[in-house]
Amino acid sequence: MDIAMIGNNSLYVTVLQDIGNGCEDSEETCIDHGTTGASWSAEAGATYYVIWDSWNAEQVSSFGMEVT
Repeated sequence: MDIAMIGNNSLYVTVLQDIGNGCEDSEETCIDHGTTGASWSAEAGATYYVIWDSWNAEQVSSFGMEVT
């Protein structure tokens, strides 16, 4: 699965997999992260959380994402 950011360059993305503790950010649950997108092999039936965050809250603006 690929996720790409559209229209904003001040965000980064983290993808977490739910392993029974919900949206827990840990080394074990972090699937991928990046400044323009993320890519991973999705498993049927698994739950993933896509988190977009900013380096600077004052630079946040509208953005889109493309999932393929």
